[in-house]
Amino acid sequence: MVVNPNPFGLGVWTIFGHPEQARDPKQEKRRSQQQGGSQAKQDHRARGEERRDESGREKRRFLDGWIWIFGSSDRRRAMKYLVEVEKGREGDGAGPSVGPAYRNVLAKDGFPSPAPGLQTCWDVFRMSVERNPDNRMLGRRETVDGKAGEYVWLTYKEAYGIVMELGASIRSRGVGQGGRCGIYGVNCPEWIMTMEACNAHGIYCVPLYDTLGAGAIEFIICHAEIEIAFVEEKKIMEVLKTFPNTVKYLRTLVSFGKVTTEQKEEVEKFGLTIYSWNDFLLLGNNEQFDLPVNKKGDICTIMYTSGTTGDPKGVLISNDSIVTFIAGANCFLGNAKAELHDNDVYLSYLPLAHIFDRVIEELFILHGASIGFWRGDIKLLVEDLGALKPTIFCAVPRVLDRIYSGLQNKISSGSFLKKTLFNFAYKSKLSNMRKGQKHEAAPIFDKIVFRKVKQGLGGNVRIILSGAAPLATHVETFLRVVSCAHVIQGYGLTETCAGTFVSVPNEFSMLGTVGPPVPNVDVRLESVPEMGYDALSTTPRGEVCIRGSTLFSGYYKREDLTKEVMIDGWFHTGDIGEWQPDGSLKIIDRKKNIFKLSQGEYVAVENLESIYGLVPTIDSIWIYGNSFESFLVAVVNPNQQALERWAEEKGVTRDFTALCENPKAKEYILEEITKVAKSKKLKGFEVIRALHLEPIPFDMDRGLLTPTYKKKRPQMLKYYQVGWSICFTWILIGLHKEGINYSRMMKRESGKVRCQSEGIHKAAPKNPSRLRKLDSAMLCALPLAAKIYPQNHSHPSCERNPTVAASVTSPPPRIPTKHPSLEPHKHRLIRLADAGRVDDALSTLDLMSDRGVPADLVSYSVLLRSCIRSRDVVRGRIVHRRLLDSGLRFDSLVTNSLIALYSKCGEWEVACSIFEEMGSRRDVVSWTALISCAAQNGMEEKAIVRFCEMLHTGIIPNEYSFCGVIQACSKSEHDWVGRVVLGFVIKMGFFRWDASVGCALIDMFARRQDLSSARKVFDGMRERNIVVWTLLITRYGQHGRGRDAIGLFLDMLHNGFEPDRFTISSVISACSDLESLEFGRQMHSLAFRYGLASDASVGCCLIDMYAKCTSGRSMEDSRKVFDRMSEHNVMSWTAVISGYVQSGGHDEAAIELFCKMMEGRVRPNHFTYSSILKGCANLSDLQLGEQIHAQVTKSSLAYVNFVGNSLVSMYARAGRMEEARRAFSLLYEKNVVSYNAIVDGYAKNSDCEEALELLYQIESMDVGASAFTFASLLSAAASVGMMSKGQQLHAQMLKAGFGSDVGVGNSLVSMYSRCGNIDDACRAFGEMGDRNVISWTAMITGFAKHGDAARALGLFHDMVATGAKPNAVTYVAVLSACSHAGLIEEGWEHFRAMQRDHGVAPTMDHYACMVDLLGRSGRVEEAFGFVKSLPAEADALVWKTLLGACRVHGDIELGEIVAKNILELAPEDPAAYVLLSNLYAEAGRWEDVAMIRRGMKERRLSKEAGLSWVEMENSIHKFHVGDTSHPQAREIYAKLDELFAEIKEMGYVPNTNFVLHDVEEEMKEQYLLQHSEKIAVAFGLIKTSAPKPIRVFKNLRVCGDCHDAIKYISKATGREVILRDSNRFHHICNGECSCGEYW
Repeated sequence: MVVNPNPFGLGVWTIFGHPEQARDPKQEKRRSQQQGGSQAKQDHRARGEERRDESGREKRRFLDGWIWIFGSSDRRRAMKYLVEVEKGREGDGAGPSVGPAYRNVLAKDGFPSPAPGLQTCWDVFRMSVERNPDNRMLGRRETVDGKAGEYVWLTYKEAYGIVMELGASIRSRGVGQGGRCGIYGVNCPEWIMTMEACNAHGIYCVPLYDTLGAGAIEFIICHAEIEIAFVEEKKIMEVLKTFPNTVKYLRTLVSFGKVTTEQKEEVEKFGLTIYSWNDFLLLGNNEQFDLPVNKKGDICTIMYTSGTTGDPKGVLISNDSIVTFIAGANCFLGNAKAELHDNDVYLSYLPLAHIFDRVIEELFILHGASIGFWRGDIKLLVEDLGALKPTIFCAVPRVLDRIYSGLQNKISSGSFLKKTLFNFAYKSKLSNMRKGQKHEAAPIFDKIVFRKVKQGLGGNVRIILSGAAPLATHVETFLRVVSCAHVIQGYGLTETCAGTFVSVPNEFSMLGTVGPPVPNVDVRLESVPEMGYDALSTTPRGEVCIRGSTLFSGYYKREDLTKEVMIDGWFHTGDIGEWQPDGSLKIIDRKKNIFKLSQGEYVAVENLESIYGLVPTIDSIWIYGNSFESFLVAVVNPNQQALERWAEEKGVTRDFTALCENPKAKEYILEEITKVAKSKKLKGFEVIRALHLEPIPFDMDRGLLTPTYKKKRPQMLKYYQVGWSICFTWILIGLHKEGINYSRMMKRESGKVRCQSEGIHKAAPKNPSRLRKLDSAMLCALPLAAKIYPQNHSHPSCERNPTVAASVTSPPPRIPTKHPSLEPHKHRLIRLADAGRVDDALSTLDLMSDRGVPADLVSYSVLLRSCIRSRDVVRGRIVHRRLLDSGLRFDSLVTNSLIALYSKCGEWEVACSIFEEMGSRRDVVSWTALISCAAQNGMEEKAIVRFCEMLHTGIIPNEYSFCGVIQACSKSEHDWVGRVVLGFVIKMGFFRWDASVGCALIDMFARRQDLSSARKVFDGMRERNIVVWTLLITRYGQHGRGRDAIGLFLDMLHNGFEPDRFTISSVISACSDLESLEFGRQMHSLAFRYGLASDASVGCCLIDMYAKCTSGRSMEDSRKVFDRMSEHNVMSWTAVISGYVQSGGHDEAAIELFCKMMEGRVRPNHFTYSSILKGCANLSDLQLGEQIHAQVTKSSLAYVNFVGNSLVSMYARAGRMEEARRAFSLLYEKNVVSYNAIVDGYAKNSDCEEALELLYQIESMDVGASAFTFASLLSAAASVGMMSKGQQLHAQMLKAGFGSDVGVGNSLVSMYSRCGNIDDACRAFGEMGDRNVISWTAMITGFAKHGDAARALGLFHDMVATGAKPNAVTYVAVLSACSHAGLIEEGWEHFRAMQRDHGVAPTMDHYACMVDLLGRSGRVEEAFGFVKSLPAEADALVWKTLLGACRVHGDIELGEIVAKNILELAPEDPAAYVLLSNLYAEAGRWEDVAMIRRGMKERRLSKEAGLSWVEMENSIHKFHVGDTSHPQAREIYAKLDELFAEIKEMGYVPNTNFVLHDVEEEMKEQYLLQHSEKIAVAFGLIKTSAPKPIRVFKNLRVCGDCHDAIKYISKATGREVILRDSNRFHHICNGECSCGEYW
């Protein structure tokens, strides 16, 4: 005997000699007795004993026999969460061996008892009402105007009252104790209250659930003999479909909501009665029913679940089961210090028809906690979480997987800094938790980094419980770290009242397990010899068996099924479990031939096999699926005669084995199977999605059948998982779904596929990526067993059956080092990686590592490729690290992939270091990878340098190398390099014969705007494919050469090329630019001819073309194209919305479409938001714009240029420059359009200083000002009269090369004229080479504003003579010129001619000009008559113009009438009040003045204050009436006193009629002296000297007295004063004004 002391205190290992000498006499005797038994059993026993010996376990004899000690006594004590209550026993003829029975250590002294008085489910509710009558119990979100509001709650007391009324109403319908009440609908308060009413009266509550299969509702109603059913409003029709079969039992229907007349008539037709919820509650008002005495053992519910026969099974749940569960759950939570309290909140969204949610809500009710219900839409779940703020969140893996995926997407899309911070915080906290710390292991990170995750779940969640299916380990790990809550996983069945096992909070070692049993059950494992599971092995595995009071009372009316699963008080779950060292359990397999798919659906496989066995072309079928996949696959033995008959009909001449490999044969069998599935009304998840045809019938020789011809499912799984043929089937089906003909593809690619029994060996085709681009639903079936048996390198059956193991897992002889399980794992990894599911692919890599299956370089290459596609450098680094740890020698493919990964993700230095480490192993692919990545990431110079280095090393570039360096030469500064490379390409022969190089050259020249060189390249190419033609056509169109694009397209057709969707789209876009509707229609017809009209990109181009080309910008044809599109994506929605916005006058239709889009599943992108924001700006609908802004912010698109620029423009047009500036500041990358938008906003809002400040930013940031920038800045300078700034801008504009730009020239003309310098305006106009209608209009407007009507009208006639067509704005300028000069007859003539001669329909602006023309000349009554005769009702502008004329001419009576009209149209416009007040004041009617002013004060209206300003030395000096705030105020007023004294001597008499206040004459004179324009003139005289004119600007009409005074001042001082008021310019010189006193 050898004794080895353990220095770490882990006990003593005792070895009794050599293992072969340590045989147990009982084992020897039993072996001899079984010689005549089954050979399989002998093999199993022999292998079991060998493993026990080989595993190093010791045997020790005690008085009661041999027991097995797991390693040592300390290891046995390591199962700290369990206590043994019964010993295990070896198997005998009566049954298999069983392991020890355990229970939770918390129940070592007995199971916890329920609270005193708690006997039934009714007691749960009743006692809670007594303790917590005013607590919130049931809540739902009320919807008001289509929007969800806050939760509205029923208290426990209120709910109790409704429950009592409901119970009385149920009893009044003849349903008493022991009756059956069905409940059918989503979770809601009515569901719970109906359940409690049933509990109160001892009525069986029977949930109805339609996902159990076709006809499940009908079956349950009839089987349970349901008498009354409460049904969700929208589910009523489903119940009516069960008529008349269910009317034998069903007598009453109650809707949770309302009942329609049609529903009532349909129900009454069968002799039943249907009530709405409110009507039903009234039935029991006059009834009195005593509550029956309910007992602990009484049945409270019949909960139906799936059965192997295909019909649902009714599980009888007693009061005792639920009450016992509650007691155990309270004990568990209390020990974990996670007790429930009455302030806890639960979100009810998991189906109450399932036991999981039912018992959780019972638990909450006991504690007086709150239950809020979701709105029934999974998309709104997050919103409901945020509104409710639950403290406990129960979920199924599918929900948690979505949360995990959503968080991962947000993390990966964050900035580099945020991702780095998150990864650091995650790793730090994970490390702390693995060291045994609680989930509060990193409070700082929880507060800074992970707080948003918790907020996403409402902010108060402290426990997350997952159940119903296995939760992936990586998801559980992630949520434990980031959720700031306990994340635990549970296991249970309907038959065990849900909770049977629950993992312990803060026990990180329990990841991937379901934890220890809850403290109200006993658990043991029972060996399953036929599957190779031994409950007494080193690692105990076996069927999970449960005993306790939580168990069900049997299957309703199915005693036979009850006896099958209940043996000696133990419930056999059918699940295979594995005890972990700490006493937690891991579910690893399923014994019963029923399994759960990944979305929770149960599949009765034997029932399905019997259904599909009806297919006449099938002899036998084996179906498989598991809880990690969402679909079923099958292996089929086809009927040979039927298949050969089909082959003969199809003209296929092959033997039977070859036919089974024929893809069309497989399609035929799959179609036949699908027909049967439809005829039997199978659910979607019960339909076979992929199959393999097996020519050899299932047999015993291969270990696939038992002697009684039953399928050995584990052996079949293992056999067909590794076999080559089923893998090949997945590939063929995947290719078929992709629309690829396999045989043609293989001929075209010259690939070679050799199919052998040990796997698939492919000679690499030219395009191997097509083989990997398979349908995910087909390929994910390959590694199913790997998921089920995560702790083993192979299926457990291979350990226990050497014959099967040898035949299945032996590696191919030609690849002796390849692990037998590599191929299936690799296929799964490739599928996941190619689908972009990198996390799942990495999990597969972890699984392979756990099982000892080494990944090969191909696996790592595929992972790297996926990371490259998604630009995910974080996961790329993980793959790189795994690759380094693997010890594999890198080949060039892997190294080049690493180079591409790091360079494309912006880590150029890392890529270069890997490249440098390659040394002599660098090949042309390595160089090309570095060159291409540099070119694609804006590092053109580095790409060129690397290309030169490659040439220097002697490596000859290939076509891809040239493509990379040519792309790098696209910028103009690298033009010479590009031409050198062009010569190199010509010399090597790539120019004429390689299409990819030709395309790169065409693109290079096109990017430089050198389309003639691009065409030369095109003409020189001998090999042209459709891509080459399309590229040049597209570039022509993009650079404004639409005619060349169309011409090239016609040449392409002439050369026999057939256009694709990209060609058609480019040509249609060219038609749009040319506004060629006729050719656009022809292209539309051509698209139909080639079957491309339904393509999304073509449809979008057609929408745009019709919107731009149709006369009058009609959207009718565009809308037809849009409406006829079969499917709409974000491109089509955006195209039609943009069309409506850009066509003018259709903004409301655009908004309507946008709202319709938001109601669907397509989400808008940045282009959509940009267009709709422009529509809001056009409509001046800022309220809607702000709502869309909120959506933009929520979508994280506010920083995108397109959207941000539109936001800036929208707010700027509304005068909200603060919001506009905020939107501008949020832009991530500001471009010239961004600056133009904000500059234009400031310009239009007369904030020249801010606008010019932004110009300096533009220059300092190298953004580069555009012509529009200068146009906007000139407009800003003009708005405040800063001519010096305008002159500076003029110089900068010329320096920038925009001197010939028409838009800038127009702005110059306008700036000079608006600043009072009409001569420079004329000079700028004369220097313009090209003039458009805006140019002419700007100059005419300038003359009109300066009162030079003769030159204005003369220029108008010149304009018409040149052929330019005047527009509406031009005629406003012409009529204004007539008005300022009093040219009434000329004005009328132009007014009549505008529509007669030029087709310009008059608008309110033109009408206002005519009123002004008549009013200025004193024809006020004529003007009033003109207004009354207008074809449309006059707007406020027209009436205000007339009121101004009334004031000038003192017509009070007419003024009052006019003012009344204005106030009706614009009651909040202060202008009408001010004008009428001034009219009264001039007439001396001060009481009326006071009355108007009081009215304005009551309405909180204020008059715009008079303001005058002067520009001096690039600064604006502003003056109000009586202003003393200026630093030189003393000098100014002293100058004014001096001037007044002087001009009075010259004859000036102050006109006090312009003082509109009831004060003394002396005071009126003082008021006149302080007018802002006089102050401004005085300041100008102080600061300037002759001959420079004084330029004064005023925001209102100049005062008449000031006009007279300034004329005297100009004469007295000899200075010219140019005064601009709100109407016109006054050039005052030597006592004369240009207005001629007509103003």
